[in-house]
Parts: sequence; structure tokens; C-alpha cells
Amino acid sequence: MNNEGKKLRTNSILTTVNSFPTLPAVVTRVIEITADPDSEIEDLMKVISMDQSLTASVLKIANSALYGLTGNVSSLKQALTVLGFAEIQKIVLSKAVFESFKHISDDKRFEFKKFWEHSFYCGLTAKIIAREVGTMYNDMFVAGIIHDIGKLILFIALEDEYLKIINYSIEKDIDINIVENKTLGTTHSQVGMDLLRRWLFPETLLMAVGFHHSPMETTKDKTFPIIIHISDLLTYFFTKKADGFPVEAIDKKLSSPEISDLASKINLDWSSSKKEELLEKIEIQREKEMDILNLFLS
Repeated sequence: MNNEGKKLRTNSILTTVNSFPTLPAVVTRVIEITADPDSEIEDLMKVISMDQSLTASVLKIANSALYGLTGNVSSLKQALTVLGFAEIQKIVLSKAVFESFKHISDDKRFEFKKFWEHSFYCGLTAKIIAREVGTMYNDMFVAGIIHDIGKLILFIALEDEYLKIINYSIEKDIDINIVENKTLGTTHSQVGMDLLRRWLFPETLLMAVGFHHSPMETTKDKTFPIIIHISDLLTYFFTKKADGFPVEAIDKKLSSPEISDLASKINLDWSSSKKEELLEKIEIQREKEMDILNLFLS
């Protein structure tokens, strides 16, 4: 593609990013409240109760099988008490992202459901790894949920052209960031980070999204990008294996010195037995939180 073609596509991508409205005021307010150690349940109630859809989601999740309280949580205050601030922030951010892209869910050219399933399971995996290494696991779940949103933006901006890039990357087994950069002069990682910056997301989440394919390239804290990078691969391994597809190529990447080195940088035990243990935990967590994924996709 010539420079003029890349310029036109860059302009289209920029226009798409800038066309997204900022997050609703209720979302930014919830983020502020849950981040303030002096906040109380009543502060959250005042904000969330003003949004009927969000209130319904919080009640449904509090009554999901994950918390073992099916049908027993009837008030918003009780739901907020059951879930806690960290979980509420996770729910609100995740729902806001899902809602922002819901308008493309009916497009048959993009496997919307599979995309969000992968993102959701990546979030679960990241949360499990974060717990293993003792870091912020609720933030890590959100990082997993949003790590690939740049792909949705590129699809909205370029449609069939971007589907060709995805298919070429899969067929040739080339990192999609490499194909994107060569073809478009940008990547879904960069584009996703641009949108999150517009949405005023925390710096840790910007880094997780912007460098999840190349965690060592960031000059800032590498913990989030490393965990999302490993979680992304583990999620692909898990889902392909569950669907009966060959996983040798992914297993080879997971067993590579590069991944072992990344794991050591966050003090993650990367022995064969630990990897099997992680996959078992992913399966258990997947079944527990299926209700939440279905709620977001409904």
C-alpha cells in the first residue's frame, strides 16, 4: 500500500476514534468513588440508582451463580454490599465498553460473540495470574476485557479491508500487530490505547492495551502488559483446545524462552505443572462467571 493509501486509512481510523462519545458521567463518577478509600456504599448508591440499566445489571450479577445468592439480593444497597467496590468498578467499566460497541453486534462479517468471549476469558485468566503474583486483579480483569478493542475500531473504520488483515494473519501465522503496522501504519494496540486515553482510563490500563503484544517495549511498569500478553496466549490455547483445534503452535509459544522470561519478570511460576493448574482454574472460573458474560452480551 502506498503512503497516500495509508494516510487515507489513518484519517478514517482517527475519525472513528474521535466519533466515540466520552464515557457517561455515571461511569466516570463510579470510577472516582471506587478509587476513593473514604467513599461509602451510600455514595455509590446515589450515583448508580440514577441509571436504571446499570442498577438492573448490578442486581443481576449480585444474584448470579458466582455469588451463590440467586434470587436473594433484592435491593441495590444489598447488591453493592455483596459485590464490594472493586467488583462494582469492574462491572461498570466492562458494561460501558460492551455498550459502546453494541451497535456492531449484528454485523455477520465480524464474529462479535467470539470476540467478546475471548476478551472475557482473557480477563478471567489475567485476574487468576494477578492473584498468583499478588497484584491488582480486578483492574487486570478489566484490562483483559478491553485489550483488543482496537480491533473493533479498525473493523468499524475499514470493514472488509480489516477482515482481510485478520484472515491473512491467521493463515500465515503472523502476529496481527505486524500485519496491521505494515498495511495500515498503525496497530489495534495503538488504536485501542488512543480510545482509552480519550475515555480517561487509568495509565495502567492504557499500558496493558497498548503493549499487550510487545510488553517489553513500554518504558513504564510492565506488569500489566506482561500479564495480558501471557493471558492472551493462554486463552487462545484453552479455547482452541476446548473446540478441538490443534494447539501445538500456541503451546510452542507458551513454552518458549521469551514467555518464560516474561513470567520470571513478574515472579510467576511457569513450570508445566503450574500451567496445567492455571488452565484448570480458568475452566472453573469460566463456569462460575458465565452468567456475567451472558448478561453483557444480552
